[in-house]
Amino acid sequence: MRLGLFIVFAVLTALIGHARADASLDGLPSGEGKWLQQKQEIKDLLASRSITDQDKCNKVWDILWSEAKSGNLPARAWIRQLVFPYGPHSDTIALPGRSGDYISQMRDAIILSVHTTGVKLSNDKETAYYNGFSRELYSEVKLEYVGGPFLNCVSQPQSNNCVNIAVKRQLVPSFESYASEVDLLLSQHKSPTCFFNRESIPSNR
Repeated sequence: MRLGLFIVFAVLTALIGHARADASLDGLPSGEGKWLQQKQEIKDLLASRSITDQDKCNKVWDILWSEAKSGNLPARAWIRQLVFPYGPHSDTIALPGRSGDYISQMRDAIILSVHTTGVKLSNDKETAYYNGFSRELYSEVKLEYVGGPFLNCVSQPQSNNCVNIAVKRQLVPSFESYASEVDLLLSQHKSPTCFFNRESIPSNR
C-alpha cells in the first residue's frame, strides 16, 4: 500500500514539476495521404526482421516524433501506445534519456494522453478503447486529486479546451515545452530504446 502511494506521489510530482503554464500545440495530421503512407511504413518496419532492433527503433521514432511535433494527434497517440502498451507482450518504447522505469513511462504516457485529447483514430471502436485506457491511466495516478477541472472537461461530449485547462493548471507541460525537453536529449545523442516482440517494460500494474 505504501509503495503504491509512493508511486502515485512520484508520478504526480514528476508531472507537475515539469509542467509549464503556456500554450499547447494542437492540430490535425500534416497531410492525410502522407500520414497513411507513413503508417504503412511504420507497420512494415515493425514487422521487418532484416534490420537491427535499434535501427528499427530509430526509424519508427523519427517518423512518429516528427509527425507528433507537427500536431499530428494520431502520431502522438501511437507513441503513447508504445510508451504504455495495452498488453504485456507488446512493442514498447522508452523515450530518449529514459531508463524505462515505471515513473518515467507513466509520466510520458500521461503527458501524451492529455495531448491526444479529442484524437480520432482509425475507427470509433479504436478511439473509444484508446480514450478508455487514458482514463485508466489518469485513475492510476489519482489525477482526480489535482486535475478535477480537466477530468470534468474530458468527460463532456465537447472537449475542445481540455488540453489548455491541463496546461494552465500545470498538470502537464505544453506540448511545445515537452518537445523541447525531448529534443534537448536527442541533441545530446540520447536515443529511444525499444523492446520488440517480447515482454514490455514492467509496469507494476
